[in-house]
Amino acid sequence: MSELTVPYLPEHQASDNFNSGDRQPGYNPDQETKKILQMCDALYSRAKKYRKRYDQRWIDFYKMFRGRQWKEVRPAYRHSEVLNLIFETIQSMVPILTDSKPKLEFLPTIPTQFELADILTKVAANDWEHNNWLYTLTEIIFDAHFYGTGFAHVGFNKDAEMGLGSIEFESQDVFYTFPDPQARDINGKRTKHFIIAEPVDVSAVKKEYANVPDAKYISADVVDFQQGDKADIYQVMFKSPTDSKLIVEGPSGYDTIAKNQTLKLTIYSKDDDFNEESKIELGEDGTPKLDENGNDQVTFTRTLKYPQGRKIVVAGGVLLEDGELEFEDGQFPFVKLTNYILPREFWGVGEVENLDSPQKTINKIISFVLDTMTLMGNPIWKVSDASGVDTDNLFNKPGLIVEYAEGSTVERLPGAELPSFVLPLLDRYRKFFDGVSGQTDLSKGVEGEDPMSGDAIDLMQQAQQTRLRLKARNIDAFLQDFGKLYLSRVFQYYSVPRIVRVSGDQNASQFFYFHVEKLEGQDAAGNPVTKRNAVITKHDGTSNTVEIEGDFDVRVSTGSTLGFEQDKKSGLAMNLFKMQVIDAEELLKALDYPNYESVLQRVNQQKQQAAQAQSQMQQQQVQQQMQQKVQLAGATTHAKELGKLQALQQDHIRPKF
Repeated sequence: MSELTVPYLPEHQASDNFNSGDRQPGYNPDQETKKILQMCDALYSRAKKYRKRYDQRWIDFYKMFRGRQWKEVRPAYRHSEVLNLIFETIQSMVPILTDSKPKLEFLPTIPTQFELADILTKVAANDWEHNNWLYTLTEIIFDAHFYGTGFAHVGFNKDAEMGLGSIEFESQDVFYTFPDPQARDINGKRTKHFIIAEPVDVSAVKKEYANVPDAKYISADVVDFQQGDKADIYQVMFKSPTDSKLIVEGPSGYDTIAKNQTLKLTIYSKDDDFNEESKIELGEDGTPKLDENGNDQVTFTRTLKYPQGRKIVVAGGVLLEDGELEFEDGQFPFVKLTNYILPREFWGVGEVENLDSPQKTINKIISFVLDTMTLMGNPIWKVSDASGVDTDNLFNKPGLIVEYAEGSTVERLPGAELPSFVLPLLDRYRKFFDGVSGQTDLSKGVEGEDPMSGDAIDLMQQAQQTRLRLKARNIDAFLQDFGKLYLSRVFQYYSVPRIVRVSGDQNASQFFYFHVEKLEGQDAAGNPVTKRNAVITKHDGTSNTVEIEGDFDVRVSTGSTLGFEQDKKSGLAMNLFKMQVIDAEELLKALDYPNYESVLQRVNQQKQQAAQAQSQMQQQQVQQQMQQKVQLAGATTHAKELGKLQALQQDHIRPKF
């Protein structure tokens, strides 16, 4: 048990000016390193100060979702009930948004790349299913509902898959994310830097940067106040009986410094530093050109020092890494999902922010009702002094007989009733809550009181799912940005053949190997040129090489896979199939039927077998008819010949005159 005597930070953070404080004895960086540390300190401090406009109540929002919705400690005889409608609302939205697996489809900008685009779509589907990225997406959607914004990191783990390497799609903790105050998007034109400030164990950092000599000077610097920790939602708070200090009782003390953790700063920057090179101009004969003063004519060229972007890593006031960003696309490896967009602002609005006040009001009304029932609802006994009744023998039990003196009074008075406006007020606030959240009974699948036809229910659901459709469009935009980073990682890192299985089909013919070859060369002018070829090797050993040209657009089908949208799409496809506008293959695609290619293959085989059987039957029928005709023709000819023979015999035996 300890006293809460200093303001707490909303999450694990380092104290201000962490790089300019006391360092481990022996660490004496040079002037250039000091400038880098001061720059990192300034960027982080400015980004943290700007984010305070939005993150002041993030921990409260998380605790509201978890059901810890009463901050003050109430007396034992007062109720502190929670009817967690925030949990109900968010948990009714997220399952609908993640009900169907999103589909990434790559579209080429050059007509000759359609075959490659189809292969890349299959590779993405294989990675999505193999790595269970739907779970990661669900985490990010929850973050966006809690805090208004969710983040994903798109990197590459070279050690995964037994050294083959694997693209990483991970949810990034919102509390550790600090964008440029001028940013509107992560990789927008206004974004100059993006910072990740994450508390990590000192030993883990030293192990990761074991090849950096200065890593041994890293020391702990994380301020860790437990009341800012998301995991600690059941603290016990009470006031001291001797003074007004607030006492917080928890499972551990409140050390101002976490002795085993340091703040690891990773700064991604679009640095403007450049290198300047001088070159003496040469004439046709190879001799230097001269200027007006007779001196060699020199031209200066400037090139960016970090054309792909800059990455700086600092921990415990020690510079661990400073170099070019490892990704060739030059993009920061993060993607942002916004729950509700604020125009021209980086951060969004979550669900809890607007539901906080009505949720607390509903809790207070329910607690008031229970307090009233507890304090005023029980019947009481009214006994006069002259009744001769021992009140200790009065119990509220069935069949109780009370004997009292004649002329005295013994009554049992009913408890006070609830005010008539309380329950209607609670119902009214529930409607207010549903209006703010955008969720109604019909949108949640609850049957209404009035009977409605199926078409009317569909129309009502369409009208009441506008909020979900907006969220689905935001998820589509998020996955489009992810798809571009994913494709960049494929082109850069998939240099070793890896097996790809077409999702939904177990046939061996649907397996193939895929990798990207990187070829270095020169153009006609002698300038360095890099070409990439995609190599697809089928299970039978045949290979196909396609040169990667142009760019690829990303199309996502999340919105159309929402439950109500999918039913509508399926019904339309079925009607078009009955009208013979589309064939069976398009119908199964629209229904998203699993393993539909094998189903179509079996159906086609059955049709072929049925056609062959019918053809054989027709041939047999034709042969039988031909035989019957031959037999009939033979019988007719035989009858004619027999008739001629009989006629000749008659002529021969007829008497002559």
